[in-house]
Amino acid sequence: MRGRLYGLGRPLALMALLVVAADAILFPLALFTDALSDDQLQRALYASAFALAVVFLRVVLDPGVQRAVMAANLELQQGQPFKPRWISPMDPTWGAFGQRMGYGVLPWLRLVLLVEFVVGLVLLGVSRTPPPVLLAGAGLGLCILLTMSQLKDQDGSETERADES
Repeated sequence: MRGRLYGLGRPLALMALLVVAADAILFPLALFTDALSDDQLQRALYASAFALAVVFLRVVLDPGVQRAVMAANLELQQGQPFKPRWISPMDPTWGAFGQRMGYGVLPWLRLVLLVEFVVGLVLLGVSRTPPPVLLAGAGLGLCILLTMSQLKDQDGSETERADES
């Protein structure tokens, strides 16, 4: 557990956080200024897509993350799988800044990228170009995957198995 950050290996998590932060910064630059050329924006989009694919494969293929996500799903359902449950964004456990939704800069980056993605979708309807929206979407996807993977660190079953060995 010492070498992990957000449920992933420290180098992979730091790479993902760096790409997410870059996406959050590059989106407004691409939309509201001419500081980025189309080539630079395309390269940033490729880097974001690559990071998203790597983290996605890591999260999907890790049985610890799968167990943690299933446990979180059961906790959220409260034993009633077909009854939808509304969770307030201010909920101390599962809300936007709740204790189970990440720590450090992750909740803030997730919020910024969600706002950027929604703004990008609105501007896309007004005939703006899609790459900035894709950049915000890839960053938001990475934030969501990091949120899912960090549940592994909060799941007690992983540490119990380590203690038994």
